[in-house]
Amino acid sequence: MDYNKLEDIKTKDTPFTVPDEKSSYISFCDGKRVFRKSFSFRELLGEEIATFMGRDTIHYFLLLKDNIYYLASFPFLEQKECYPDDLKEFAFSNWKKKKKDKDCYEDFIPFFLGQSKSKPMKEKFLMTLYQTFAIDTYMRQTDRYSCNTMLYQEKENLFWAPMYDYSYSFASFDSEKDVFESFFYLNPFFSMKLNDYTEFLNRYPEFFNYLKQIETMDLMMQIDNIKRKYCFSYSIEFLDYWKKQEEMSQKVIQKIMSGSSFTKGK
Repeated sequence: MDYNKLEDIKTKDTPFTVPDEKSSYISFCDGKRVFRKSFSFRELLGEEIATFMGRDTIHYFLLLKDNIYYLASFPFLEQKECYPDDLKEFAFSNWKKKKKDKDCYEDFIPFFLGQSKSKPMKEKFLMTLYQTFAIDTYMRQTDRYSCNTMLYQEKENLFWAPMYDYSYSFASFDSEKDVFESFFYLNPFFSMKLNDYTEFLNRYPEFFNYLKQIETMDLMMQIDNIKRKYCFSYSIEFLDYWKKQEEMSQKVIQKIMSGSSFTKGK
């Protein structure tokens, strides 16, 4: 069992009916819009993990409509948003003219750092990339595409928008060996298998600090935060499932770190 849907969780004196429909915008409180989507426990967990890492993230709340509970969030960057429309054209046209034979970080990072004029903003852009990279790797994210990776430009600098869309994380594999051989990190600009991380760490050693930070995270504590926030209660089977997910994520992070010069030199 996947233990991701609302029927896998009990709430205090609340019956749940889980919808199966596409996401949509709806009007809410004084004409403000909210983005409504089907419940996914991974979305709530992604929010907690990103917050732990200090990464800007979307924030959810439960919305009851027609006796059905949804996840909902207020839109962000409505005025600044230029991805995936305007910036998509900018990114995938200008960058691909410059890149070599494949999508790779060797091209992506220097090119996008060049779009910010300020040195502090370049550093912030790189820090946010490291945070995003570490979070998605820990969560074994398999759905980080152009439709849910948002950038925006402001005052001649390039920024990452808050993270969102964690539904297809914690990818399942048949064995630990399959994780190490089959998992790869994917975003709109480059993809990497686990054995590529060593080269990335050699080029960008600061990334090691973010791997170390997420290695210290207690995933079950984040799950308990969700429990208290929404008055959930979990079955033993539910908790056992997520303990196994935590163990696998820890092994993935430790596997990557073991190949770096930091750990080899110790």
